[in-house]
Amino acid sequence: MSLQRSVTVIGGGIAGLSASVFLTEKGFKVTLLEASPKLGGRAYSFFDRTKNMFFDNGQHILAGWYINTFEYLKLTGSFDKLNFQKNLEINFLNTDKNIYKLRCPDTDPPMNLVYGLLKFKAFDFKDKFALKNIPGLLKDNSCMSEFSNAAELLNSIKQTGNVLKYFWEPFILAVFNTRPDKVSVRIFLNVLKTGFNAKNTSTLVIPEVDLDELLIKGAVKYFENNNATVFTDHDVKQIVFSGDDESNTKVECLMLGDGRKIYSDFYISAVPFFAFKRLFDERIYLKN
Repeated sequence: MSLQRSVTVIGGGIAGLSASVFLTEKGFKVTLLEASPKLGGRAYSFFDRTKNMFFDNGQHILAGWYINTFEYLKLTGSFDKLNFQKNLEINFLNTDKNIYKLRCPDTDPPMNLVYGLLKFKAFDFKDKFALKNIPGLLKDNSCMSEFSNAAELLNSIKQTGNVLKYFWEPFILAVFNTRPDKVSVRIFLNVLKTGFNAKNTSTLVIPEVDLDELLIKGAVKYFENNNATVFTDHDVKQIVFSGDDESNTKVECLMLGDGRKIYSDFYISAVPFFAFKRLFDERIYLKN
């Protein structure tokens, strides 16, 4: 009988928490290291004593295509705290405080989205005429190599300023947290196909609880019940390598800020790119 394999996950944000949960579920002995005093990374809740209520820091609304997120929430016991829309419905508020409602009918995708946008009162005839090109985005990938970003692609199919302002830009900001000109065409089209090719994926999902309750507390309880080890206030200072040269180099251990070393069969980084780069700025090689 083989021994249980060990893995250390660096970073206790949502990526680190989900990696740790899925690896624990697969039978690995997991150690999770988080540098800050709390788990959740940029997605957490804080209590405002003046308002006497919790506020969320991070994305609160989910989308129906978050399949892996839902698997995570099922494992951590929080899936039943979600409220799924039957059909996509969103209110838009502009700078003049006018409210426009996007409500998609109960028809097959992607026409449910097109029909909803056709009835969207913020659009005039020219805007609605431009919508005829949207279904093509969900079927044809041949145009991917022609454009360097999503903005160029949308301009090529003559999406009007209003359509960009009220639909594409809010959609891209919500999904990618950036502007259309910063988004890969390939990834953009893959998201569209995943999100708008089935009825149950194109709706919004609203949590009934705060982010701590939804994403973090259930995971902590899961780790406790499944013998996973979680350390907060444990900063990884360096990834330590062994080997005489780059051709036979491998990770030896993790060096913590207080000088302790963590050994595992496998190591996973779930930290931002700038934090990950810092771990390699000064490599330490241990001679065999």
